[in-house]
Amino acid sequence: MSPSHWIKLLEVGGLLLALGLFVWWQFRDLERARQATARQRALEAAQAADNETPETTATDLRTPPP
Repeated sequence: MSPSHWIKLLEVGGLLLALGLFVWWQFRDLERARQATARQRALEAAQAADNETPETTATDLRTPPP
């Protein structure tokens, strides 16, 4: 092989490596975004559960059952 073939192979290898790293980085970022969204939804659900008021009112508690 001539030296120009080795340079071309090195260039193609570098591009494939860069593409692989880019894809890995994008999937890692996507997974982090999914986890952040899941944490946010869990936090909102916990806050909604804490903010729920019971259906009974103060007058219901003072009235004895029949």
